[in-house]
Amino acid sequence: MRVSEWAQFQQAFGEYHLLDRHGDPDLALFVKSAAGSDSDEVYVTGPDLDAIERLSPGDWTDCPAPSGEGIMLLAGTGDSWTHLGVRRQSPDGS
Repeated sequence: MRVSEWAQFQQAFGEYHLLDRHGDPDLALFVKSAAGSDSDEVYVTGPDLDAIERLSPGDWTDCPAPSGEGIMLLAGTGDSWTHLGVRRQSPDGS
């Protein structure tokens, strides 16, 4: 996704999450960054993923919830981590 597409998608996702889904903890946008990598993996979880695909440039694939190091919650509620079963890395790296 180009930077301009990414910025538009983030804006559209945030509006959809807050205005249409009323902050639903089942809907979240995570990103996983690997040290030294030129690209990040974007994960969208939740209901009505077809609507999310319509907001984006496309090219999504189904996958399990993100795991491992370098995961950040970009859009969602604080409950999204636990509710969706995504393990949050502690500040000390564990």
